[in-house]
Parts: sequence; C-alpha cells; structure tokens
Amino acid sequence: MFPLIYFLLRRSRVGRLSDEMMCDVDQVPEDFSHCIILGAKLGSGDALTPILNERLDMAIRLHGLRPDMKFVISGDGTKIYSNDVAAMRAYLEDNSAIPGENIFIDNQGVHTYASIKNFKKRFRVSKVIILTSMFHMPRSLYIASRFGLTALGIKGQPYNPRLQSGYKTREKLAMVKAYWLFAFDREV
Repeated sequence: MFPLIYFLLRRSRVGRLSDEMMCDVDQVPEDFSHCIILGAKLGSGDALTPILNERLDMAIRLHGLRPDMKFVISGDGTKIYSNDVAAMRAYLEDNSAIPGENIFIDNQGVHTYASIKNFKKRFRVSKVIILTSMFHMPRSLYIASRFGLTALGIKGQPYNPRLQSGYKTREKLAMVKAYWLFAFDREV
C-alpha cells in the first residue's frame, strides 16, 4: 500500500510544485508579505542545527531585502526542555534587526501540516514564503497548495549527500502522512 500511495503522490503535483514555486531570496515578489520559518529538531544542549541556522540566516537575508516582511516561527513549542520555537526566536533577536512586532510565534506547529494549517487559520493572507530545507520543500509547498495558499519557496543550500538517503526515506513517509491528514481532516 505504501509504495502505491507514494507513487501516486509523486505522479501528482508534488514534484512540479517544487520546481514552479521556487525563487532566490532576492527575487521574492512584492505582493508576498508573510514568511513561515519551519522548525526542526534541536541539536545537543538545545543548540541550533545547521539546518535551522540556514533557515534563520535566510530569514535575516530576506528581512534585509524586505524590511516589512512578517515572519512566523513555527515549530513544537510545547516541550519544556527542547523548544525549537524559543531557540529560533532567540537567534533572530540576537542576530537580526527584525522588529519584534514582525515576528509571530506558532508553538503548535508540531509538524509541517499543522504549521501551515495554523498559518492559514491565523493570518488572512493568500500568499506565503516558506523557509525550510531543500529536501523538505516539495512537501511543504504541496501542503500549502492543498490549503489554498500561493506559496513560494526560497532556494537554499542542497543538503548533505551523506544524509540524502535518510532524508529521502523520511520525506516519503511524511508525504504519506500528509496525504492521510488531508484525507481525514474535516476542517480542510
């Protein structure tokens, strides 16, 4: 069953979405006013991982080009000892000139589906920039499009080839999960 579902998803719009909906940070259209920064697991001692650093550094670059941009930090802020949302916010506060009123927090973004669903409910905008890792971008853009958002992904660094097979496996499973969440979510 899993291979069939994944095959159907890949043959659907997922691959095309990621190619059609990507741009460099300096090419973001003016009519995009909000950006979701998707969280990720923290490293040892609650340190930001290179994956999270890349996302946050890209947000800082985007702010330099678009000072009016609103940033939504989304992740699992429910954990007492490993809170990626708090760590990401602290990084932006310490390393950027993004004003506090342009940073919004989503502590309930426990996975990509929830992050984008929460964004859709909270903000009355139809367009969003997504900052995440390149291996994660196709699924993120797919989920956003299924929620009726016009989403644009910012091109980042390719991920470490040594970790590629693990990321690919994780994303295959996560795509199946996204499919099931859409199939059974009564709010969509």
